[in-house]
Amino acid sequence: MFRSSRNARTLFLLALCAGAAYSQPFIFYRGIVNSASFAPQGLPNGAIARGSLFSIFGRSLGPAQGTSYSAYPLGTTLQGVSVSVCQNGACVQAFPQYVSAGVVNAIMPSNAPLGQVSIRVFFNGQGGYYASATVVAASFSVFAANSGGFGPGIIQNFTPESVTLNSSTAAAKPGQTVILWGTGLGAGLNADNLAPQVGDLPVAVEIWVGGKKVTVKRYSGRSPSYAGVDVVIFDLPADTPAGCYVPIQVRVGEQVGGQTVSNSVSIAVSADGGPCSDPFNPLSQVFRKGGKLGLVMANRVNATQLIDGVDREETVEFALGTFRRENGGPFAYNALASLPPPGACTVHTVPGDFLTGSVIPAFKASGGELNAGTSISLGNLQVPGPVLPDFLYYSGTLAGTPAGFRRLNGPVSVLNSPMTLRVPGGADVVAFTADLPAAPSIQWTNRNQGNAVDRETGFRVDWEGGDAPGGVVLVAGISTDTATNASAVFVCTAPSGSKTFSVPSYIVQALPPSSERPLLGLRPGYAMVGFLPLSAGGAGSTSGLDAVLALVTSWSARAVYY
Repeated sequence: MFRSSRNARTLFLLALCAGAAYSQPFIFYRGIVNSASFAPQGLPNGAIARGSLFSIFGRSLGPAQGTSYSAYPLGTTLQGVSVSVCQNGACVQAFPQYVSAGVVNAIMPSNAPLGQVSIRVFFNGQGGYYASATVVAASFSVFAANSGGFGPGIIQNFTPESVTLNSSTAAAKPGQTVILWGTGLGAGLNADNLAPQVGDLPVAVEIWVGGKKVTVKRYSGRSPSYAGVDVVIFDLPADTPAGCYVPIQVRVGEQVGGQTVSNSVSIAVSADGGPCSDPFNPLSQVFRKGGKLGLVMANRVNATQLIDGVDREETVEFALGTFRRENGGPFAYNALASLPPPGACTVHTVPGDFLTGSVIPAFKASGGELNAGTSISLGNLQVPGPVLPDFLYYSGTLAGTPAGFRRLNGPVSVLNSPMTLRVPGGADVVAFTADLPAAPSIQWTNRNQGNAVDRETGFRVDWEGGDAPGGVVLVAGISTDTATNASAVFVCTAPSGSKTFSVPSYIVQALPPSSERPLLGLRPGYAMVGFLPLSAGGAGSTSGLDAVLALVTSWSARAVYY
């Protein structure tokens, strides 16, 4: 009896302690990010700039009902929430702008210590655990229309008569002045808690639009209305390429090695300022229209990797399939379909290891996944279906060389010949079949130039093949910071008919440098060139789906160290 009572008291005390711990403000792992880009910590643009807006994600951070500040001057406490930024025992107070149980948005004080800091949230006098972040002088990020840090940016088309929000139905014209909204240009000209003082901030700013460098920058400083928010005003270059997803990158910093490149967002550009179009890419219109879509890709990747001083080659063939509902609209964006125009590059960030299966947020369906059956088949090979909610795609290895990660006891290749795609159907998709052609031909001809990519200079890719009608050549790269489990992926669209493409430094700088793995040395990334036959398979329709596209792609790749 005594022992039972003592155990009961112990359990009761543990429950009280657990309840108290759960009620403390708790910041999620890697839960402190720039409020515009949400770039994961560990990436080159994953730090928080002085004077910028940053977001803290967690639980029990503040009141259940979200609250924003209502007037200047801002206080260091809002609805009982305060945020301390500490280094070596000394702390400064951030300025909360929005507080709720799940997220706190605040201004990083302009006098915050540079380097690694510890951040702690207090709510009604109760402090949570410390979480780490890195503070830098400047690291600019652009707000996006989807509030996710990618896709169409918050950009205004400016004329003397009007200011309109840029979108696929209200594009900008080459040479036009535009206003780009973001945060992270650095410390302000006056106190962070006061209405911002207008004026250019003392930081070097470089801008590229669709691969063309901006030569007319009119302003780069605080917004006159919102503390912590910056605007960059500039003229689009006269030779800006037209398209619905023309990428914009902004690089800030004074010298090589101390510069950071923003997240990539896109702007819609057309010759007359009317609706944009992507004539090279019919798939983009399908996603903007929205509806129930199906996309199946059979892929061949031939890669080399330097092992023991010898280039070793392997080939793997695999399939990816997705059936989804897309919401469409003038701000629709998906990394599967929203390719940059020829000659331009974009960058996506991944809060995980892309090489081990983490999904780019810009890949996810805007309206949810559709059930097309437990598996699909290519020829006589089965491709397992997704396990929701984390695994979103039908995915499976089809074939490969002995050195590759091939299907057990499987063939060396199945994509040398045409085959039939069979989708059995499920709750949302009716059964259908589609014919797939053989894999196209493409070969990276200067692949033996070395296994190191200088992030400060970029690199060049030459190739043969990839010239079948109705397709595009893509140049891409992947790098992961293993310590923080964060990745970045760049994708460039080569000009039609070209056989060479130079990836510029400001694109490669957005990738993390290759990181050390304990006992194993450097973790390589990849660079590659591939052919995407967008017209193959046809963007047609079938029962239960508004559009279906079935493709076979080929890639020539190399393991590299960034």
